[in-house]
Amino acid sequence: MDKRHWPRGYRCNGHIMLNSEKMSKSTGNFRTLRQAIEEFSADATRFCLADAGDSLDDANFVFETAKAAILRLTKEISWMEEVLAAEASLRVGPSSTYADRDFANEINLAMKLTEQHYQNYMFREALKTGFYDLQAARNEYRFSCGTGGLNCDLVWRFMDVQTVKFCVE
Repeated sequence: MDKRHWPRGYRCNGHIMLNSEKMSKSTGNFRTLRQAIEEFSADATRFCLADAGDSLDDANFVFETAKAAILRLTKEISWMEEVLAAEASLRVGPSSTYADRDFANEINLAMKLTEQHYQNYMFREALKTGFYDLQAARNEYRFSCGTGGLNCDLVWRFMDVQTVKFCVE
């Protein structure tokens, strides 16, 4: 393998837990990565693995986390489809309101923190800042804009950051 494909680092933690029980073939409490992807999807499995733990403690793959990720991601896809279908109703022009500037700042902050977490192999923290915190900022922005409407450029930037920037890490 070319050096450019070598890992830049690795992460070590204790045993792998499955729903808070030690994973073991002998007890039947066991899943391969392929089985998890087939059962929950690749994206939900990534969510669950990122949420499993960042420290030397035992990593815990929790089925409910994977199921919740499926619901969150499905809900997010629906929201994005709704926004794209109603794009003509979004406000155009520069970010002119306090809510616009605040949301743009939250996006920038999430990007910076998430990149730092990825560089430090803190995947749970990267998931928190790159998805959950960004979702909360988007929801606050939607609430803050009220009848004034969302800024089209900011919404597109948010969608780009959520779907492209953090997915390639």
